[in-house]
Amino acid sequence: MKPKNVFMDWGNQFGILVQIMRTVAIFAQKRLHKLPLAVIITFCKRLSIRFTEGERKLTHSKKEMRKAYLARLQQLDQNTRLREQHRLAQKLYDLPQWTNAKTVALTMSQSFELDTAPLILHARHEGKRVLVPRTLPKRQMEFVQIDEDTEFEETGFGVLEPLAGMVLQPQEIDLIVVPGVAFTADGKRLGFGGGYYDRYLANYLGQTVSLALTTQLADAAEWPGEDHDVMIGRVVNLEQE
Repeated sequence: MKPKNVFMDWGNQFGILVQIMRTVAIFAQKRLHKLPLAVIITFCKRLSIRFTEGERKLTHSKKEMRKAYLARLQQLDQNTRLREQHRLAQKLYDLPQWTNAKTVALTMSQSFELDTAPLILHARHEGKRVLVPRTLPKRQMEFVQIDEDTEFEETGFGVLEPLAGMVLQPQEIDLIVVPGVAFTADGKRLGFGGGYYDRYLANYLGQTVSLALTTQLADAAEWPGEDHDVMIGRVVNLEQE
């Protein structure tokens, strides 16, 4: 069972507010010139406050969706995780985005995520250059080439990052396998909340793919899109065999 759509209540309230505003607009065309200026200003302020509260609730709801999907990932039993990530990996290896890529950017996964170690080993076995992210100040990141001699350190987020290595520019990367908390089949992605990938992908023109465990696959309307969100080129999942 997927998490409840926590945006439904706000959507209904917003629809009611729109109807109220339309009614007021019709009334205002006939009566506004007769109302005291102070009354008009007060009314406008109240509408502004209601709309701002709605926006705050929307942001909070997106955080709740992220929390719910993270909990689902952490509760996923190990056998299901292993079985699904093996099938997803095989589907990834068959994609032209993977077979044609000479340089692939992956991640150093955490324990509750889809395990990327097999993907890294498979890419290196095929002779591809493998990159992983390293975070920078102001929520930026870069991709660093790794090999068997690469040394790592653990960040405050609990993620391993390379201490040294060649940094490649976005135009040098053929494929980025993008992580996330949840995905829709058409490419919407709910990230971890830091915005690192959205900022990086905004300047990236290459191929993007994400692997979605069944518990990570969401309906299109479960969270709202935002201007800075970047769509994923292909979401590999087990419902599309």
